[in-house]
Amino acid sequence: MRLTGDPRKPRLVTVETDRDFTKEMATFSKRKVRELDVLDLSGFVFKKDSPSCGIERVRVFNHMGAPRRTGVGLFARTFVEQFPLIPVEEEGRLSHPALREHFIERVWCYHRWRSLAKGPATRKALVAFYTAHQDLLLAHSRAHSQALERLVAHAHRYRPKELIEQYGKLFMEAVAVKVSARKQFS
Repeated sequence: MRLTGDPRKPRLVTVETDRDFTKEMATFSKRKVRELDVLDLSGFVFKKDSPSCGIERVRVFNHMGAPRRTGVGLFARTFVEQFPLIPVEEEGRLSHPALREHFIERVWCYHRWRSLAKGPATRKALVAFYTAHQDLLLAHSRAHSQALERLVAHAHRYRPKELIEQYGKLFMEAVAVKVSARKQFS
């Protein structure tokens, strides 16, 4: 099977018969993300180059049969849309030590944030969480760390659920920024 057509909305077709399975994959993907939602996942690993599970640079064939590496697998797209904060990675990239370490770090960070979100959403709990992760945040992104500090300082302006959601989004954006030696010593 392969992806064909518009990379933003490709069709999933068989190579030899050109039979279209896009609708079936969309139905499967929606059902599968509902099943996965109850598992409380903290990370997900996808198959590299897969027309269903590749998360980046998946080949999409144009009407002339020429591939371009601009696609996203159909299931992977549905998963990321449903769970935008869950860390994802392709299995092929996990053989690189730095990429693997970064993915595992993001998985643990997401898990800790979800644990915070499940508990009583208090300003005190959020301050403790921010304080415990302050050095990690600074190593990844000083700008995100400062934005999170401002959010915590103005926590009283938000409803608890809204505060935790905004914090989680910024927190996961921060830890998605790769750490570099330059950031460490600037």
